[in-house]
Amino acid sequence: MLVYDQYIYPEKPDSDDDITVFHSGFSSTQSNYSYGKDQRDYYLIHYVTKGTGIYRTEKAQYTLKEGDGFLILPESTIVHTADKYDPWDVCWVAFFGRKSEELLKMAGLDAEHLIFHYDDNDFLEECIRNIYNETRTGKNIPYINGWFYLFIGKLVEQHRQTHHQTKVTQFDRFEDAMIYIRRNIRHQISVDHLANYLRLNPSQVYRIFKSNTGKSPQQIIIDMRIEKACEFLTKTDLPIREISEWMDYEYPSHFTKQFKAKLGLTPLRIPPPAQPDKQRCPSLRRGRRHFLFLDSGRFSACCISYFLTPFAPDRFALCRILLSKEVSMFFSSRSLLSARPTI
Repeated sequence: MLVYDQYIYPEKPDSDDDITVFHSGFSSTQSNYSYGKDQRDYYLIHYVTKGTGIYRTEKAQYTLKEGDGFLILPESTIVHTADKYDPWDVCWVAFFGRKSEELLKMAGLDAEHLIFHYDDNDFLEECIRNIYNETRTGKNIPYINGWFYLFIGKLVEQHRQTHHQTKVTQFDRFEDAMIYIRRNIRHQISVDHLANYLRLNPSQVYRIFKSNTGKSPQQIIIDMRIEKACEFLTKTDLPIREISEWMDYEYPSHFTKQFKAKLGLTPLRIPPPAQPDKQRCPSLRRGRRHFLFLDSGRFSACCISYFLTPFAPDRFALCRILLSKEVSMFFSSRSLLSARPTI
């Protein structure tokens, strides 16, 4: 029989940390090998990597197989025994700390629920193996704790997937996806990016968005990117070229094409931000926005007002320009005419 048990500390330290990993190990047992009947003042999780065996507590007995795991509580008297014909191989990690009970509860483990099962892959065994190897070499505590949190995190994730309703889980993932889009709104986001982030396949991502919005993920992404572009157009003096670059479009023409396809008008027709001490008056040249900056203290004019009805961009109206005689004379003066594009 082979037993590899590696302690991080010679004896249990007096620690008030959230989590302290105490020791970890592996064992390939012989037929009917039994261990237990002693008590300990920390938690211990065993995970079966091969074979079968029995786990006995003061209240119950469990027959376990590969992929099963069991929790040993502090101050409890237990016995675990390898099967006679197919003795098990097990690995374990011992820990304690202020957050131990809370983390175990999140994973669905407590005094009434001591057993779990995980057979998706060898991730849990890998976590314990990394804890064990680091304990034997560098004893890098953050590294050890990191692998422990990954271990317990996988159990938490599985418990949530198993015990929460599908609808609630999808809603949570939809919110996560929306947060991801907002944080990466400057970049071209694909459905594959969302699928990788959510650890789902693209068809699952499509169904989540369709059930929550009635639209595809790509439609929602475009909507949010155009909304962000409108914010820049109406709140900044950035030219269209810079906005398109900032939004990660390869060419300004691509940005303009997508903008027009969505709203029915080009970015040039979006009203610019108002200037605090200056008044914008447009020239009447078609196709480009040209504005003449007038000192509001000397001249009076009625400027353009744009009205964009939500979800009906084709109902875009331009008010009449009413200029006083003084302003008209100002426009006719070649020496003072200095119209220039803002975008």
